[in-house]
Amino acid sequence: MPYLLVYGEDRHLPVKIAQRAYWANKQINTSYDDAGKARKLAFYEIEELRDEAYECPSAYKEKMKKEHDAKIQLKNFEVGKKLWLYKTRMKLFPGKLKSKWMGPYLIVRDGNH
Repeated sequence: MPYLLVYGEDRHLPVKIAQRAYWANKQINTSYDDAGKARKLAFYEIEELRDEAYECPSAYKEKMKKEHDAKIQLKNFEVGKKLWLYKTRMKLFPGKLKSKWMGPYLIVRDGNH
């Protein structure tokens, strides 16, 4: 179109060049089709990975819970002894001089019986 505006006539390519341009254009268009197919395939692979990622956190949480529970040691408390209670909420409002422990508390009864 710009050639027509500048020179007032349409541009004509020699047959040999026109044929090469046709084949080059055809190859480019087929490579676009192949690229589109490859993109769709990559998209489907990403969808599968995302579906797997949704399933993974629950399995990871279960595994970590089993590991954590295996490390927990049960303690036997005797009636009449004293113990200190750790303040877990102390982390929200830290202070240099505030104690992280409450107590001492006297054990009055055993909760297992």
